[in-house]
Amino acid sequence: MDFNLSEDQRLLVDAVARYLEREYRFEDHPQRSPEQGQRWQGLAELGLLGLPFDARYGGGGGSVVDLALVMQEFGKALVTEPYLATVVLAGAVLERAGSPEQKAQWIPQLAVGSKRIALAFEEAQTASDLSRIEMTYRSDEDGYVLQGRKKGVLAGFADVLIVLARKERGSTAEENYKLFLVPVDAVGITHISYPAIDGSAVSEYGLDDVHIPATDVLGDGSLTLAHVAYALDLARIALCAEAVGIMESVVRDTAEYARTRRQFGVAIGSFQALQHKMVDMLVHTEQAKSSLWRALAFLSNDAQRTSECAATKAMIGMSARFVGQQAVQIHGGMGMSEEMKISHYFKRLTAIEQTLGNTAVHLRRLAYGISLAARS
Repeated sequence: MDFNLSEDQRLLVDAVARYLEREYRFEDHPQRSPEQGQRWQGLAELGLLGLPFDARYGGGGGSVVDLALVMQEFGKALVTEPYLATVVLAGAVLERAGSPEQKAQWIPQLAVGSKRIALAFEEAQTASDLSRIEMTYRSDEDGYVLQGRKKGVLAGFADVLIVLARKERGSTAEENYKLFLVPVDAVGITHISYPAIDGSAVSEYGLDDVHIPATDVLGDGSLTLAHVAYALDLARIALCAEAVGIMESVVRDTAEYARTRRQFGVAIGSFQALQHKMVDMLVHTEQAKSSLWRALAFLSNDAQRTSECAATKAMIGMSARFVGQQAVQIHGGMGMSEEMKISHYFKRLTAIEQTLGNTAVHLRRLAYGISLAARS
């Protein structure tokens, strides 16, 4: 894999960085709402909402590397908009599972920012097994009826949900799972949104006998769990890219703080113990970056994708925790104050470590995959 950025990728990073520097000043961070339409439209005008989609449907035809580069810049700027939920997670499911007609209908609207789509898959047991869901569907005379509840939807607001459900009284065979396009204003839907620790918004949806026409089944209903599993791995790598961007900023800002903060008449950066801490922070950040690039190389390899993504999410989770905690320690009590950017970086790193499976979950996934390979 070529680790050198192309000219187009360098221009993309530069354009995103300049836009975020202008529109996402830290001084405005406490007043930001992830539902603000103006900034969402700004991302659309920059071409970021359509970046990963096929050009046939109005997308930018970007690669997973392009997506990772954008997410790194988002991390540095503490972007709170639901880009991960709408473009990465729901977008990947739509592009892989949708029919050509469905993609032609929804992707252009997503790319211009006129519609927001969110994937509703998570329930109490899905962290350990995606198939262990209680949301069910049953057939009726003109379509399907959905019943159940979804939590942890990574967007405070959406126009349409992509809902994962299993056949009522059906087995856990792949053919008994389907994805449904569900308007959030459909009769029988309840919605609760609440803020997360990092300032983003998370939602829960209840579906009580929600009627869905047969035309709103996503694609032909086959390979449902495989499509969702790929989208989740892609979203995990996007989160890892965001974490790498944050860690780079944390290391830079902490080093600058150590150069200027004086104690006992000298800069605290001259203390050998703190120098060792900052070197360790840099090493963890570089290891995380290397792990990210390795995972990007295996995303299209279905045989190795799961284990590589699990290893990367686990390693970056550990690195993020170490870098964030050390930065707060070096800043002292100021490191946890709302006025310091470092505290908001720390909160976001903490949220990333817990999103779409924490370090312990992915270490178990990795160990299980290794044990299966050893027995085969």
